[in-house]
Amino acid sequence: MLIETRRFDSVTYRKSDIIWMMRDLPGFEGLKRFLLVSPGESEPFKWLQSLDDPAMALPVIEASVVKDDYEFEVSAKDLQLLGARHVTDIVAYASVTIPRSRPERVSANLKAPIALNTKNMHALQLLLSESGHDPTFPFYKQLEKKLIQSESQ
Repeated sequence: MLIETRRFDSVTYRKSDIIWMMRDLPGFEGLKRFLLVSPGESEPFKWLQSLDDPAMALPVIEASVVKDDYEFEVSAKDLQLLGARHVTDIVAYASVTIPRSRPERVSANLKAPIALNTKNMHALQLLLSESGHDPTFPFYKQLEKKLIQSESQ
């Protein structure tokens, strides 16, 4: 299948690539179907691209890339919505904010990750109110260090 997007032009995908949002994302109300798009030059960043509105896309990054020791809990109700048995079935993505002309101030929302069950592609945004996680976690220096280390290997 093919979708024409505002940000990525044409994106080819399979039915099995579709992420089904089990609850509305704030700012993306009514949009239920998404893809994870990984333009090569943007790794480790990805984009959560809406299939319902090709103009809508949200930059994300795996929370464990931002913070090595990132941990999160999922309620029994949310596990059921995700169709997962255990939190280990879930990959957490943090939404990313990249201020214009200030990439060194990039931050990730670790307090409200998007939880994805990669087995059935069901997802929802969690709110980790008691976690102590930062909704604007600055991670430019950590990411820069990881990228330099991976290039030297």
